[in-house]
Amino acid sequence: MLGLTLKDADGKTILQKNLPSDPESTCTFEFSAAIRTSAYTIELTETPGETTYKDNSSTFTIEVSNAKLRVLFVDGTHHKKKIGNTGLCVNDLELMTMAFDAAGDIEYLCLTCPDQYLQAPNLFQVSFHNGEMLLNRNVTFPTTREELFSYDVMIISDVPVGNFSKDQLQWVVDWVVERGAGFLMGGGYTTFDCGNYDKTVWEQIIPADMKAYGQGFVEEPFRMTIPKAARRHPIWHFSDDPVENDKILDSHPDWRGMVRIRRVKPGALVLGVRPDTDNEPLIAAQNYGRGRSIAYMPDPNGGWAVNFTKWAPPGKSLVGDVIMLGTGGSFRFNQNASIPPPGVVLKEHPSSYYARFWVNVVRWLGENSIRWKRDKVAGRALATAATPGKPLPVAAEVLAVTDPAASLDLDVGARFDLPGATRTTLKYNRDQREFTGNMPVPETLSGNSVGILFDAVVAGQNHGDATTVQVQATNKEYTETKPDPTVMTEISTAGGSGHFTSPSEAATAITDIARHSAATGKEAWQRPLWNRWELWAALASLLCLEWFLRRKGNSARGVVATLAIGMFLQAPETKAEESTPDIPALIQQLGDPKVRVRDEAEDRLRTLPAAA
Repeated sequence: MLGLTLKDADGKTILQKNLPSDPESTCTFEFSAAIRTSAYTIELTETPGETTYKDNSSTFTIEVSNAKLRVLFVDGTHHKKKIGNTGLCVNDLELMTMAFDAAGDIEYLCLTCPDQYLQAPNLFQVSFHNGEMLLNRNVTFPTTREELFSYDVMIISDVPVGNFSKDQLQWVVDWVVERGAGFLMGGGYTTFDCGNYDKTVWEQIIPADMKAYGQGFVEEPFRMTIPKAARRHPIWHFSDDPVENDKILDSHPDWRGMVRIRRVKPGALVLGVRPDTDNEPLIAAQNYGRGRSIAYMPDPNGGWAVNFTKWAPPGKSLVGDVIMLGTGGSFRFNQNASIPPPGVVLKEHPSSYYARFWVNVVRWLGENSIRWKRDKVAGRALATAATPGKPLPVAAEVLAVTDPAASLDLDVGARFDLPGATRTTLKYNRDQREFTGNMPVPETLSGNSVGILFDAVVAGQNHGDATTVQVQATNKEYTETKPDPTVMTEISTAGGSGHFTSPSEAATAITDIARHSAATGKEAWQRPLWNRWELWAALASLLCLEWFLRRKGNSARGVVATLAIGMFLQAPETKAEESTPDIPALIQQLGDPKVRVRDEAEDRLRTLPAAA
């Protein structure tokens, strides 16, 4: 019996079937295609006696095209709410997924953790049945980098950091930086610094400064003000009429709690503040790498957002009382409660402004996604800055080709966006499945940043990408610390001193100076006699004598006494002082230890007799 085998581009067997003996019958393969355009091969078992085996295999390509934004929605909230008097219930997470469904251009994978506080992987796909949450434990958070990169946006709230491995955390950062993905973290007991995310690599992409200004969370009612400068941001667009749009924004409901982070990072745009606490930031957005991110300090749903989930035109909200579904051991799927009342259909979103807001957020976050824009080439610099005179490592991924063998024949290159810049050919790296190389950075490169242009030719079509990299400011005082002997000689000659060409010469000179200072010497100086008390006593005696002689009428003797006093005051004193060598003090003057010249001089000083 003949066998038929289906293999992927790597030669891995996907399915095997035996062909029926009836030549008129057909054989059907059903399998899950790869997340990107991929090649497949179907092979027929070789039969002895065949003239040729070349026609026993055939290769074909399945092109995967998806114009929808793909969202990873990860949330640990377990609430549902009654919808008016209809008997229907809607889950808090479902309020967001219903908005995505209605938008038409968004698809999603919704994951939740049965235990909101368990620091271990327990994220599973969840579906909603009259507000009840049914888990599919076969579908979890992406376990490969490629799987994660098939999405465009991630929204996460109320999920402990222990659900993610170090690799998964790093993949998310790379996904935002390299693939232009969008990332939003919402407030909760286990997010931001409350959940120790400030100690992970996700701290890099979150606009709020959790490390320096994180202050836990607070549960109290408060209002939010949307700054005037932020009211035209796409996430706050509800109406084309500016006046009407402002009215909608002013109707934003109160919050019941928030994570407190007093400051956002430089470059982040504050989209919402709390006026009663000195305009403390509530919502902040930023561009990061190719992608975008939002720090959402209140909760997207749940207890802190109990009013926010009801945001709708006045009198139009249908969302009612909250029903808790438990967490950990108390989390259960209630089969009886999962059955909706017959004939009751929810025709519109029960909180239309809430729904519009989250659709706006997803569209803004995913706007730069390479996967969504279906870019054919994605290039990036592998260093944070280009240093003049040194090579800059770069990498490019050709998304238009999925077969590694075909990638070997591609001509992919990169050059700086500068007049006359040379093109660097990039080589294919089989392990990383991307093209890599080192671009020579001109020594004369200046400015704050420089553009990099990537190009590739695929099936006769030119594809390209562009990115920018910072230019490392250089200063020869720091990069070239070796002294210039010519300049040093000129300086010493101009100052009338000598110069040394080796450490031993410098050590010898220092030793000679130390010996000279340590030798016994005499020093003479002019010392006035009036700075000693006994001399003042002698002066007083002479003055008394001069007065006495004048009183007696002997002026000649008085003059002699006056002259004696003058000579006495002008008499210099020569004093010989002997100085003994203070070797430790001399060594101290040589400077810090562990300098070769200084150490050699110290060794020689210690050999002096006075050092013993």
